[in-house]
Parts: sequence; C-alpha cells; structure tokens
Amino acid sequence: MQAVRRAGRAFVVGVAAGLLVLVPSTAWATGGFGKRGSVSSQSPAPSGAKGTSGPDGDLGAYAWNVNYDTSKDKTGVGAGPVTPVANYTPPACWYAPTWDAKGYKKYAEDSYNGEHNDPHGAGSDLIQDGNGKDPYHLKEQDKGYWWYGHIDQSQLNSPNIGDCNAKPFWVPKGVTPKAAESLSPEQLAQLAYAHLKVPPTRVTLNPAMLQTVNLPTWVWLKANRFHPMSVTASTGLLGISATTTATPVSLHLDAGTADAQLYPSSGDCPAKADGTIGTAYKPGDKGDPPCGIRYQHASTSGPFTMTATLTWKVTWTSNLAAGRHQLPSGTFRQPHDMSVQEVQTVVSGSGG
Repeated sequence: MQAVRRAGRAFVVGVAAGLLVLVPSTAWATGGFGKRGSVSSQSPAPSGAKGTSGPDGDLGAYAWNVNYDTSKDKTGVGAGPVTPVANYTPPACWYAPTWDAKGYKKYAEDSYNGEHNDPHGAGSDLIQDGNGKDPYHLKEQDKGYWWYGHIDQSQLNSPNIGDCNAKPFWVPKGVTPKAAESLSPEQLAQLAYAHLKVPPTRVTLNPAMLQTVNLPTWVWLKANRFHPMSVTASTGLLGISATTTATPVSLHLDAGTADAQLYPSSGDCPAKADGTIGTAYKPGDKGDPPCGIRYQHASTSGPFTMTATLTWKVTWTSNLAAGRHQLPSGTFRQPHDMSVQEVQTVVSGSGG
C-alpha cells in the first residue's frame, strides 16, 4: 500500500509493508519541544485525550506519539548511548491506537478510492479483519480503536525498523494486543532505553599526566559525574509511562599492554555502597591502589591506549507495572592515552 492523505493535523504516509511514517504539519501533531529530546504537548490536547477522536476520527499524535523526558540523563560533549552487553537491540517502532471506527473507515476508503477507485484492488485489504458484517467495527465506535505501526524517527537505521508491518487491527478498550511491539509498560521502557545517554567514561588519574614505570597509577570516577541516569517514555491516550534508569556498577581497566599490573588483578573495579568507583588519591597514600594500574615498562613507541569501560545496570519502572524490572546492562568505553617514563635516577660522583 502506498497511500497519502491529510489525517487530522498530520500527513499519514503508508510505506513499505504498511508501516506508517507520520510527518507532523503543526506543533499539535508532535508537541512542542522543551529540554533536549523531551516532547510535551504545548497546544490544547485533542478530544482523544478523553478517549474520543477528532472530527475525522483520527486520534491524532496525542494517542500514538511517544514522548521522552530526557532531563535526567547526561548531555554534553562525549555523551552517548550505552552498548547492551547481551544480544539486544531496542525496538524501533510500536503499535498504538490510531483511529476510532469511523476514522478508520474514512482512512481505508480514501486510501483505495483515492488511488485506484477500486474496492477490490490495492487497499481493499485494509478492511479485511474477519468481521464481514461490520468490517470497520462501527457498532463498537466507543468500545475500541484501530491500532497501527509507527516508527521512532531517531532509529531509521535500526535493523528492527520493519517489525511493525502488520495491517491495522481492531483492539477493544482494556484489551492488551498480542503483538509484542504494542505500546505497554515494557515496550515504553525499551523505547526509553534507546534514548538514554550517559557521560563518557573519563576517569580521574593520579599521577594525572605522565606515569612512571613501577609506580602505581590510581584510577577513580568522580561521584558527582557518574550517578544514575534516566529517561521517561510516556503516551497520552493509554496513560502509560515507564522510566528506564542506568546505574554505574563496575569499571573495567585494560592497560593497553601485557606488561602492566592491574588492581585488582581482574581489572574490574566494583561500585562501593555509596555508588563511588575507585578511591581518590590523597597525598601520603601508599601501597597498591584499590583501582589502578602499575606499568612495567616505558611507552617508548608512543603512549599506551588504556581503555576504561563502565558497566551500567539498566532497570525500569512504570505507573502500570509494580516493582523494578531488568533490561540488559550496557557499557560505555573510553580510550585514554597513557605516556609512561622510565624511573629517573640521580648519579653523583667526584672528579679527580
């Protein structure tokens, strides 16, 4: 189906396999933009806010749009998404209420009449839902919605972009659709995961610049920079919200050379009870650092590339799901150039 029409206040474009890309024509369609990435409805909410539709039966962006509050994640230079440690890719699309019964009838008829003027040609499949006597569910106008697929515009290159390619389907109010991509607390949590950003893993070192062979380098993370980050995803008509939170739990060090001693020997520095990782060096501290590296030879051919990888535990909560639930943990890697000098010795003698 390749259908184009003006739907309420948004252009609705049918694309490959029936997936909808909705291109807003007014601020009402997408909401006004507040803080980075957050979307809030600045204009009056459409009638769909009360479970009814607009004048043409299109529920509007209020129903299907997913809004992201990113005010509690980390912005700034170098911030970015975590890389899931498991074989996991966040969803790139979702199914959501898009029309009431009358609105869908108008959409379906406009689609095939506008292009083919043939009720049995391309587009006729839009009304084939197995309910021959009332194919549009007009007798259930106030008892349900037609759901359809929508995509996350920030994930157009995702391998999951085509997962929501089902034809529109009718769902009674209060019933959860069987499709895994249907808007739900877990689906919103996964969408929020895709929008989560954390700070780059820039560690603090002592010595800060030039390292010395066989002298320990202390490594730690500043507590005021590395703390839980969260994004909340919500949708209007269904009244669902989910908050996905990433919490730093461990730092892994890779010295960049086999000729180095890691502390601890695994290179894994766990978060302490207060959330800090590593111990800040204080003048007079002696012995091995709780988290650090001891280089055993100089970097004569150029600095070693030490890699610091921070693991973030990812969980989610929702207004419609009790408790805290798990998502795959994620990591953020950051390389650091480490210049290491030989131990400087002083030789004194007397001339004759």
